[in-house]
Amino acid sequence: MLRLPAGAILDRLLPIVVKMPMHRPLEQFSVINSRSLDETREIIARRYCPHSLSLVGRHADFDTHYHRVSFGSVSFNYLEYGADVSIDAKAFEDFYMLEVPISGTARIDYGKDRIISRDSIASLISTSRRVRSLWTADARRLMVQVNRGVLERFTSDLLGQALNRPIEFSMEMNVSAGAPAGFAEFVRYIYSQIDSRNYFEKYILVRSQVERTLMSMLLTIQPHTYSEQLRAAAAPAAPRFVDRAYEFIKSNFAGDVTISQLVEVSGVPARTLFAGFRKHKGISPMGALKRCRLNAARNDLLNPESGVTVTHIAYKWGFSHLGHFARDYEGLF
Repeated sequence: MLRLPAGAILDRLLPIVVKMPMHRPLEQFSVINSRSLDETREIIARRYCPHSLSLVGRHADFDTHYHRVSFGSVSFNYLEYGADVSIDAKAFEDFYMLEVPISGTARIDYGKDRIISRDSIASLISTSRRVRSLWTADARRLMVQVNRGVLERFTSDLLGQALNRPIEFSMEMNVSAGAPAGFAEFVRYIYSQIDSRNYFEKYILVRSQVERTLMSMLLTIQPHTYSEQLRAAAAPAAPRFVDRAYEFIKSNFAGDVTISQLVEVSGVPARTLFAGFRKHKGISPMGALKRCRLNAARNDLLNPESGVTVTHIAYKWGFSHLGHFARDYEGLF
């Protein structure tokens, strides 16, 4: 009987172990498994948006696996390229994209913002800026695509008013702890249920509830343009003294508004007034005043009169320091 040395046995078994297929989420919903760069780009562009896709350096292992299943306005995707790749897309425009790492690294540039997504750092890409990414060969991602129009209507319904600008999310999401970690677990749970062909396929109402829950969690957990307004909408009704002061600010922000005036209008001491604003409006009374003036300045900037400069508009609305005005304006809009 032939006996092979232990090392020889290991040498024979190792290639078998290495080539064992890994489990890939949503494998039963495969859209493409291809070694063709052009075919991959064309197929994925149909689901997302036009983009360029190129290899970084020489890689013979390019091997795309792309899986996808849709729940109406939300789709759950899995993507890996098997090689270092560069992706360049114009603004997504019609959808938001949450990318949760399974392995590997992705450097993502969203306009002038950049994050390195790996391990517990997920990304949430909004709709208005150019997106450029570099994926390492071992990068594997769960990708949740959310329809922009549906999310905007959902947000508008929660606020009880129309949105006056697009929703822009903070791009980096640390899912290592707290509410973001729970959200990432919820996303992984959805994938596991889809993989097991559980009740999601059978019950449309459950699928609809998954969509709504996912959008609610995104809007609650990740900072965005309307976070403050949503918190205010969900908070208990403000006391009358806060409403009186706030209405006075909105009616008189073009003039000189002082703390003593607000104290007189509200009928409470300044400390009580400030505490009430912080609790129910999320800002101070003077912060609310500044916001009203910034909104007025924005309206003038978007609808300028002939010969009127930015400096003139800033001074008109009480901003004597142009650097502070630019900082505050950019922070709000």
